Amino acid sequence: MKNIIGTVTDPNEALTQILATPIYQFHYKPGMGTGDSATTYVGVMADEAPWAMHYNGTIVNPVNTFGYTVLGLQAINKKIEGLDLDLEGIAGVVTPLPGSASESFVTSFFTNLFSKITTWLADAGNGIGDFFANRVRTKELCVEKSDGTEFCVNGDQLQAIVGGSGTSSGGGSGTPPAEETPAPTPSPEVTEGTAEPTPALEPEPEPDSTTSTTSTTSTTSTSSGQASSPQAESEATPEPEPVAEPVVEVVEPTTKPASEGEGNTNAST
Repeated sequence: MKNIIGTVTDPNEALTQILATPIYQFHYKPGMGTGDSATTYVGVMADEAPWAMHYNGTIVNPVNTFGYTVLGLQAINKKIEGLDLDLEGIAGVVTPLPGSASESFVTSFFTNLFSKITTWLADAGNGIGDFFANRVRTKELCVEKSDGTEFCVNGDQLQAIVGGSGTSSGGGSGTPPAEETPAPTPSPEVTEGTAEPTPALEPEPEPDSTTSTTSTTSTTSTSSGQASSPQAESEATPEPEPVAEPVVEVVEPTTKPASEGEGNTNAST
């Protein structure tokens, strides 16, 4: 029924012709076209869309009109698929093939984006009020002063200002770690009314036999009616000093017992 001549390999050609065809609103003149002059029609002019006309533009060719419509849809679908690949390449979902249209699109997109961001950040009116970051790497730091002028320093100048002597290595900071200062040992506070602790005394040494004999002799002299001198009593029982090895001195009493003649004289008196 049909002799196949070939296939259309580029649907974009049909889409281009469809998109280039003007569309009008019109009424048919009495006795022309459909014969209905009251209805408002939307369509093309025969001389501007020969691909959709039949018999030298005297009648619409429905076969060609439908065929061009299908080709236009195919071209639109291909463009949508290409746009999907471009978006997936930007998102990192797929890697565009080298030299493909998607690779060119992704490269151009990011190049343009970085250029826009660079220009925006370099503009003083970019509207950025606060900037937060864990680390900022820069070759020069500029700060605006109260008079509107700028004060700028590089790394060497800033290090000289702060007095730092450390150098940065690897990815670490150039500021040397601060040395830890040992905390001072708190001294005990002495408040008013608080008594100082009394040192423990050594136990009092036991008197030896010589001391006991001396004490007995002194007691006997006292019972005989003769008062011993305070110096003798004090020397007889000395207070022990708190030493590691106490030494006990034996002191002979200085008071001699009264003689019989003196006793008789006292008695007669």
